[in-house]
Amino acid sequence: MNDVPIWDTQDLRLLFTTKVKGSDPIHINCLFHSEDSPSLAIWSDHAYCFGCGKWASYFEMVDKVGKEPPEKTETEEKIVVPTETEIYELANTYHDRLYKSYKSKYYYDRGLTEQTIRAFKLGYTGHAYSIPIWNWHKIKTIRFRRDDSLPNPPKSKYWGIKGLNEPFLFAPRGFSDSTLWVEGEFDALIGLQLGRTAITITNGVSANKEWVIPTLIENGVKYISLCLDRDTPSFGKTLELTGQLLDAGFSVKVVKLPFGCKDLSEAFIRYGKKCIELL
Repeated sequence: MNDVPIWDTQDLRLLFTTKVKGSDPIHINCLFHSEDSPSLAIWSDHAYCFGCGKWASYFEMVDKVGKEPPEKTETEEKIVVPTETEIYELANTYHDRLYKSYKSKYYYDRGLTEQTIRAFKLGYTGHAYSIPIWNWHKIKTIRFRRDDSLPNPPKSKYWGIKGLNEPFLFAPRGFSDSTLWVEGEFDALIGLQLGRTAITITNGVSANKEWVIPTLIENGVKYISLCLDRDTPSFGKTLELTGQLLDAGFSVKVVKLPFGCKDLSEAFIRYGKKCIELL
């Protein structure tokens, strides 16, 4: 998993100046229309012209200028972790942008409903899908999923905000005594659509941390339905987690996904609400 400064490996502003401050935009004369005053605002990952209304993604700006931004030096590489307020603002911005860019089909194809997309502020940055990481009613960070439909997409499939990319507990509706533990944020949201309290750990199946089980105990969880992906790494992790949960005093049910379904999302897309019988 790559750690990135909010969303991209480089900063667009460095194409035009070496003096950047936090997340503040810089302003230059618009590259998309003729003007005498600087109305094109450039952030680290996109640009917007307050004169002509042009919005440009990171990749569109790089294509327009004809080169990538230079890499930051060690002194410029100081991590600026966004505040909780800034994370909420980012989530809202990307959520609004999802509908302006007509990219919501990706979420529908994953089995997510319009209600789920809006409730959890799923979004689109302009070149990646954004997934706010909720812990009950708070957004702790944002994860990003590359848009495979774009030319030359990033090598990493998922990444996070630099400084906020450690494993988090994704518990979008908190906890209950009976909780579904899945692998991946989309599966957790599918679990909610099926009427279950669902959780996952960000950064993949190998990211399970020693604090997770104590957190479940503290929140009154007693029964765990374990539904990890149907692949070799996840099979080993299921066995390991089952043993740890039983040792900690939980009642554990291992969910057996239908043949040919890699995860809960695939099962839901194929069989709909019949999946409730599995959980």
